[in-house]
Amino acid sequence: ESLMDELAEALGMDPLELRRKNLLQQGDLTITSQKLVQPTIISEMMEHVLEKTDYFAKREAYKKQTGSKQKGIGLITCYRGAGLGAETADASGCMVTALEDGTVLINSGTAENGQGLKTAYTQIVAEALGVRVEDIHHIGVDTHAIPDSGMTVASRGTVMGAQAMKKAALELRVMVLETARQMLNASPLDEVIIEDSICYLKSDPAKSVPFSAVCNTRLWTGKQLSVYAWSEPKQLVFDHTTGQGDVFPTYSYGCVAAEVEVDLETGYVDVLKVTSAHDCGTVVNPDLAKGQIYGGIAMGMGLGVTEEVEVDKGKVGTPNFDSYIFPTAMDVPEMEAILFECDDTEGTYGAKSLGEPATEGVGAAIACAINNVLVRVKGERLRRLPFDLERVVLGKSLRAGGNA
Repeated sequence: ESLMDELAEALGMDPLELRRKNLLQQGDLTITSQKLVQPTIISEMMEHVLEKTDYFAKREAYKKQTGSKQKGIGLITCYRGAGLGAETADASGCMVTALEDGTVLINSGTAENGQGLKTAYTQIVAEALGVRVEDIHHIGVDTHAIPDSGMTVASRGTVMGAQAMKKAALELRVMVLETARQMLNASPLDEVIIEDSICYLKSDPAKSVPFSAVCNTRLWTGKQLSVYAWSEPKQLVFDHTTGQGDVFPTYSYGCVAAEVEVDLETGYVDVLKVTSAHDCGTVVNPDLAKGQIYGGIAMGMGLGVTEEVEVDKGKVGTPNFDSYIFPTAMDVPEMEAILFECDDTEGTYGAKSLGEPATEGVGAAIACAINNVLVRVKGERLRRLPFDLERVVLGKSLRAGGNA
């Protein structure tokens, strides 16, 4: 993204206009010759962020600043493949079990790392099975009880890891409906609905039976109440030798704007605000999605201005957190998370990756905002993160093993 700003400067173009000309569109080919067949809404996202942040007005106003403390603004766009893609099989397994009281137990081979996977899986099963969220209980991952479903990496937990959860819940729904039809004396033409843990006739909603009663009947008549499912993604045709082909089933898109104030005498950078917009496909849980974005902003800020591992002749110079500086709650800026949705068909209920996308663009946006100040005042541009005190003032790192 810094290179985009430099290219625009060399071409005598507005950096945003250069970005507009190069934004991906549906039907475009990526660098690996993969055709983008799913909705590609990054253009809409960027225009929204520009308006939301009053980007152009601020950029012009900042040109008139004087003094040792000056503000800057930067904007970047990014996209990332969802899941493991062609790297390895993005498969997952799970078990969904209904008990006689209507409680539903779910167990996945994909681990919860604190990102809210248990909640997302619970909501997905509730949607597929037709039961209340409060009736579902998530069992912790244990490969004694459920097959290993791979690592919780590549932002795959919901987009791919939940596919088996949805599959199992839908299969269990078919079994429950079989018994519910018998209990409701439904005709072959009657449609039975399961909603909020109640089974009822679509033509006569008053004619209903609790989900718990159906489960009780199935249990004591010896019918199956548990489904194990394994989900394998579609095959991606990719040549690892040439680096060409379809790399991921779909892509997530992001647009991040950062506003900073740079102290030109001390080099201190105050990150004032970060506006982070992301295409999530279908947002399973808005609060969790925004939480991922907020966490990503904090981590991305560390990448942008403070965090660095010093290595000098093979020796790590930052072995502890007293020298490896990361942002705390006192440092994080004002944050605004914007969620976009589109009709993507690849992920679970259309969900797309968000964990890594929420982080990776923030450091670049902050870097562009800082360079917005440095190029304007000094005619200089920094090219290595983090943009800490020394680099902002001197243009280089003084640490042994630090990036120049």
